[in-house]
Amino acid sequence: MFRRLQTYLLEPTPAIRPEAYRAYVLFSVGTLSAIFLHGSYAALFWTCGVTEMVLVNVLVSLPAYVAGFIANRRGHHVAVMVASALELCMHQVLTVYFVGWDAGLQYYLLVVPCVAYYLPGGRATIKLLMTALAAATFLGLLAWSRQLQPIHEVDLFTLAVVNYVNIATIFALLAFFAYNYSNAAETAERKLREEYNRAEGLLHNILPVAIAERLKAGGSAIADGFADASILFADIVGFTGLSEKVTPQRLVALLNELFSEFDDLVVSRGLEKIKTIGDAYMVAAGIPEVRADHAEALVELAFDMLEAARRHGRRLGCPFDLRIGINSGPVVAGVIGRRKFIYDLWGDSVNTAARMESHGVPGAVQVSQSTLDKLGGRYEFEPRGEIAIKGKGNMAVYLLSRRMGT
Repeated sequence: MFRRLQTYLLEPTPAIRPEAYRAYVLFSVGTLSAIFLHGSYAALFWTCGVTEMVLVNVLVSLPAYVAGFIANRRGHHVAVMVASALELCMHQVLTVYFVGWDAGLQYYLLVVPCVAYYLPGGRATIKLLMTALAAATFLGLLAWSRQLQPIHEVDLFTLAVVNYVNIATIFALLAFFAYNYSNAAETAERKLREEYNRAEGLLHNILPVAIAERLKAGGSAIADGFADASILFADIVGFTGLSEKVTPQRLVALLNELFSEFDDLVVSRGLEKIKTIGDAYMVAAGIPEVRADHAEALVELAFDMLEAARRHGRRLGCPFDLRIGINSGPVVAGVIGRRKFIYDLWGDSVNTAARMESHGVPGAVQVSQSTLDKLGGRYEFEPRGEIAIKGKGNMAVYLLSRRMGT
């Protein structure tokens, strides 16, 4: 029973916008509490012989809060707030007039500023007006009560009990509002941290960490020159034929599985994935963090990638190999775009690395002379002679087999 009631009160109706949920819950509980309280006041006033206030509670206050409960479930939170504040002010004025200040019901006016700021959205004018109305009513009643003789004489013991109960209830309400605000703030802060961390993760998946930090700092255009770096291009051999044999979903899944393993290999070796281009995969070493062993690090990655591709091919029961090319030299790196930005590389060294791959051999790592020179004779290699490189003429190329002594 309690769980059904809780669900009924807290589960938003279709009319409730997400940003208004906090106000919806508060006014749902608040209007029901007000119905209970005003019913209790009607009984109390009946017992004390204050028939005027019995009529006020039964004919005005109770119907007002029943209507407020219904209106709140339909999303009319501002109307509920304004009507409740007006009823509260009217009720306290009449209570002080008929039974005096000592009953303590006027302290409920302190609740109005707290409740007003639960309203969703801006609505600063309404919130300030509700606060000013409650404050003016309270201060006016305080001044009026000093020279007012109540219409009904209620015994002091009853007034004292009612006063203490009302003050205790006010403290409970204020604590409830503070708790809800604190809980809402902590929830919002937690979600903000989660979203921030998620955004950071996405940003770092797109850009190198150092570049992402510079971009967040709001500096000028990011463009750097590197005197010596290495670039790797890898391309899946026979990918076009494979794409004709499997479904699009299966094709994307295979590509994602293989490239995800490549991503792990890149991270484990401290290198920088630049991008994928269709079924091609581009990695750089010595960018954006300078490192002396950039050529060797990419060669080791290349052998790891070849093994990963062969492993996938064996599992698929069909050839699944790579063609890999590596070149070393000066590179320009920077961030381009405003929305779907990308960290990219430019220069002859990049173009040459692409030619190393496109003119390479399936299942092998082809490197340029500049890369071979940086390896310091640590790998066995096979000269392939010269190939024509657009814009650079003929260049000597080499196929690496394995590290010397292994």
